[in-house]
Amino acid sequence: MRGEIYLEIIPVDKALRVTAIDADSGLEVVFTAPNYTARERLEEVAANKLQARIERERAAQAESGAADAPPERGKLV
Repeated sequence: MRGEIYLEIIPVDKALRVTAIDADSGLEVVFTAPNYTARERLEEVAANKLQARIERERAAQAESGAADAPPERGKLV
């Protein structure tokens, strides 16, 4: 399950703040990495973290009995 991933990479001092969003589900993960990290490695880490997050979300939905409900997106304020 490697679909399209949107990456935002922002330098912060001697680190990079990486935000990755799965285009299909809208789920987001954020992590930091050293500023010398190769882009290919950032993409690999982002894909792995998103996959783990998607699996956790699916497990939580199955546990709560809401497996047929679409994933909720955004936050209600």
